[in-house]
Amino acid sequence: MSKKTRRKPRKREKAPSVPLQEPSTSEVPQREESPSRRRFLKLSATGSLLTAGGLAYWLMPKTPDPWPFLTHQADFIENLQTEDAEKRYPLLGPSIPFQRMNAEENNPLSTMHQVVTEHMIQSGFSEQDYEIRKYLSYRGLPLSSKVKDESLKYIDQAIEFLYSKIQGLPDSDLSIIPVTRNGKYQSRKKDNIFVVDGFYGIFSLEVIMNEAVYANASAFGVREDTGGANLTKYDPKTHKPLIGNMILGASQFLIHTPFSEIIPHRMGEDFEDNYLELVGAGYDYTTAIETFSEGLSVVLAAELGVKLGIRNMHELTDETYALYDRRSKYQHVKTKSVPWIKTHGVQRAYDLWMQSPAEFMKAIGVEPETSQPPKELSKIPA
Repeated sequence: MSKKTRRKPRKREKAPSVPLQEPSTSEVPQREESPSRRRFLKLSATGSLLTAGGLAYWLMPKTPDPWPFLTHQADFIENLQTEDAEKRYPLLGPSIPFQRMNAEENNPLSTMHQVVTEHMIQSGFSEQDYEIRKYLSYRGLPLSSKVKDESLKYIDQAIEFLYSKIQGLPDSDLSIIPVTRNGKYQSRKKDNIFVVDGFYGIFSLEVIMNEAVYANASAFGVREDTGGANLTKYDPKTHKPLIGNMILGASQFLIHTPFSEIIPHRMGEDFEDNYLELVGAGYDYTTAIETFSEGLSVVLAAELGVKLGIRNMHELTDETYALYDRRSKYQHVKTKSVPWIKTHGVQRAYDLWMQSPAEFMKAIGVEPETSQPPKELSKIPA
């Protein structure tokens, strides 16, 4: 590349020093007062400096953004249908059976279940003639090359920071996978982190008659998401994770999601004990685990952001809080969990949760919702 050269300024010859006669006011027409010569030269010099400085700044190469995913926008297709999403984007791990029907975010599945049931009744079938099976799966938008390296770098640093701050967190070999359009991930069952531009959560429903699929349907459960997700299936007998994968979107939420997804993922082995204790103490399990893990993630992300010199951490946290405000399961994160963890520290929060999840909820000031006996483990939602 050739260097840009500046044109050498021409030399200006000095005018001869000739004494000038001061004309009388009667000989010269009156004009508006112009700047003095000294002031004119001063203004000219200042203008030259400004121009040269602006040119120098323009010629300097721009410093690349160290974390471009903070402003990255996923290229979602407007009005995409579920069948098109299933054809266009790879499946992120296996689909899992899904049993929760009354959660606020699961209305599409409930609607499908109702429509199919009514159709089967109108077709002359009774409930004993068929079985309805429900599944949840995720489809991922390929990770853009524009943010790939920086996203993977941040996730690595977040994981290292997480384990440096919390002693005793179960360790494992996590596979961090940048998703491509033609990638095959359906057989990957455990300890995978799929990194994507964005993702779709899809509910599907199958009607089984005589051990064969009689009909099926699908609908978006999560549409155009750029945050994170945790996909877990427990063994119905041992209640240990059979499937456990995470999805992280390369967006501003990546600041928090490595923490908020990995923490509950690594604590899946304690699901049975935690569930029974929390429900028995009158707490909703999902709300409790989100209160704990999301509270930790906000505090850890803020500390790591300062360490890495991310200047707009306050605004990024506010955007995360705005997302929390839309879901009741996050209701205690901003007002209860985060303030307590900032005061007592992440290690103390983790130790207290491991000692007793119910005691952690009490310590941060969340009162039990109900007093009910533990449910049978066979009825625990998938």
